[in-house]
Amino acid sequence: MLDLKKVNEAVATERKSVVRTRMVTLAIEITVIVAIVAMQIQAQNVQFGSWFVWVIVIAIVLFVNESIYGGRKRNYVSKVKRIILDTVFMPTFDDVTFSEHGGISIETLRSRRLVDTADNQYVNDYLCGSHNGIQFTRTDVKTESESTDSEGHTTTSTVFKGQVYSFDFNKVISEYVRVSDKNFWTALGFFKKNRVKMDDGEFNELFDVTTSNEHETFYVFTPHFMNRYKALHQKFDGRACMVIDGALLYLAINNKRDSFEPNAFSELDESFKQSLQQDIDIIKIVIDDLDLTNDLFLPRSQT
Repeated sequence: MLDLKKVNEAVATERKSVVRTRMVTLAIEITVIVAIVAMQIQAQNVQFGSWFVWVIVIAIVLFVNESIYGGRKRNYVSKVKRIILDTVFMPTFDDVTFSEHGGISIETLRSRRLVDTADNQYVNDYLCGSHNGIQFTRTDVKTESESTDSEGHTTTSTVFKGQVYSFDFNKVISEYVRVSDKNFWTALGFFKKNRVKMDDGEFNELFDVTTSNEHETFYVFTPHFMNRYKALHQKFDGRACMVIDGALLYLAINNKRDSFEPNAFSELDESFKQSLQQDIDIIKIVIDDLDLTNDLFLPRSQT
């Protein structure tokens, strides 16, 4: 697992560069703004055009400073991610590939009804690999909603922030099944018409089950599978939604964290290491606890 001391030493130069750059850029921005305001106050005839010119100057200074700071922060973050990919994920899983700026498509999130895509959507840190022969992907996902009041002020709020996973599923179905926590997002138009009750009372109390085919739902959600999912669900660190569609199982966990994103203003610590371990654990326990390696129900061509 991650050796925090070695990693912090490896990225110390980049992290210190980020901190220094932030301090310098803030000092420059404050100095420029204070100087401009002071000059304008002392001027006898302050014209609107003069203020407009200085606003442009401030905007340029801010843009240049933030570009410099942003570039150095991205360098630090990218280096940390390369290290954790090489030292954590590649030794743990097989066939690992990683895209810092890639991710599950917004259309997949929307069409599979995995999360409320709201007004703004962000996906990154797309990891692909396999565990015990089962292919998986994981993506950090964040969605936001925007609301505007009567005075034209816009407020942005986070709707979903967490991870979305996909796994090869060992029962190929032609329809759609969704199991979500009672307080997870629901698209009312679809879910009111397609909700079903399972034969497990405790399962019904914990989850909402919706499907496009009731018969296939009972084919997948045997008593054994429901017990496995109830036990698995207790290990999640946030509200969850599981979708089975075709030959894939999707899992969305709204845990309010971005697993791979380090804080540039402090060294990597145990909480960052724990966040990575949680990602690894989720991938392993979904595959192992749900017995996805059991190919008994797969067509012969896929076994």
